[in-house]
Amino acid sequence: MATIKHFHPFINQELTNCPIPTINDYLLLACQKFCEKTEVWKYTSPAIDVVEDQQDYEPVLPDGAQIVLSIWINFDGTEIKPGPEPYLHSLSPYQLINNTSRSFEVRGTDSIHLNFKPRRDITAGLTARFVLSPKRGEGNLGGREIPDVIFERWRNEIAAGAKAELMKMKDKSWSNHGQSMIYDNVFDNAIINARSAAAKGYTNRPQMVVMRPAV
Repeated sequence: MATIKHFHPFINQELTNCPIPTINDYLLLACQKFCEKTEVWKYTSPAIDVVEDQQDYEPVLPDGAQIVLSIWINFDGTEIKPGPEPYLHSLSPYQLINNTSRSFEVRGTDSIHLNFKPRRDITAGLTARFVLSPKRGEGNLGGREIPDVIFERWRNEIAAGAKAELMKMKDKSWSNHGQSMIYDNVFDNAIINARSAAAKGYTNRPQMVVMRPAV
């Protein structure tokens, strides 16, 4: 995995007086925006053991990563769809007895909520594939990671996204509005191209999920 610090050689020469923490912050923002808009970071989490009556699960994600959307989630070998928790009065007697009304939600950016109660323990019964992005937060931003394949293919363009925003700052020694517009175009075109490339890699259409804070 590459880290935010690996982008420094592609940005430092043009922003020699910009503080490293500021550079790291804007590089992370560019990486996050790039991954979210292109969906290039696809990840299959290790299988999770299902516990009877337990509805909330936390998939194992790479350090410093967050879920953007789900590509697929399988429960006991069967794909389940995203959707809100059903009202009991809306279910048929068959659904209530056999627990066939199955859906899920991604809550926050790192957990799965099943909108039904599993009726038994199932070893490795829950598997999922997600689109991820780096997450912001406290700590060592320069150590945030992205897959090597994204860094190797798109490092110059992601660095351009960070430089564009940094150069838009007013009254800084590195301010350069004209150059920022050029880097904006580089970054925006890369997003279009990367999103097209990522879409060709899907076997199933990505499913948008309801995002809300974990409770």
